[in-house]
Amino acid sequence: MPFTACDADSLPVNHQLPRPGARDVAGDDRAFKARVTSYPAIVPESYKPLSETHEVIYVAAGRYNLLAELGSGLGRYELALELNGTETGQRQTVDVVCPPPMLPIPGNLSCGCEAGLEPTELGECVPCSEGYYKAHRRS
Repeated sequence: MPFTACDADSLPVNHQLPRPGARDVAGDDRAFKARVTSYPAIVPESYKPLSETHEVIYVAAGRYNLLAELGSGLGRYELALELNGTETGQRQTVDVVCPPPMLPIPGNLSCGCEAGLEPTELGECVPCSEGYYKAHRRS
């Protein structure tokens, strides 16, 4: 999710910016972070709690990229951007879906291939090995 410091904190362009990890560049000590504000219901609910990792990367000239990894299943998530623990008002909806040709496994926990096909490490679905058959969609 790309964003700018000016959009996030409504400050003019000529202010110091949070620059975590920047060397020999003036910046302030504030930090951006993301928070998941809503996520899809996972069935069964006890399968896996929401785990999240995120990283805010300073690109240049007040531009940042937010990289988020959500480990709780398929569906719609909403991310909120915070600056030093205060929400900035910027929110982004993220739909986590299966890449084709993979399809959702019942319960929307992960992706898999149709019956008779097996997934490869490249995310392709190929016929089962000779002498084997998969009767149900599985990952």
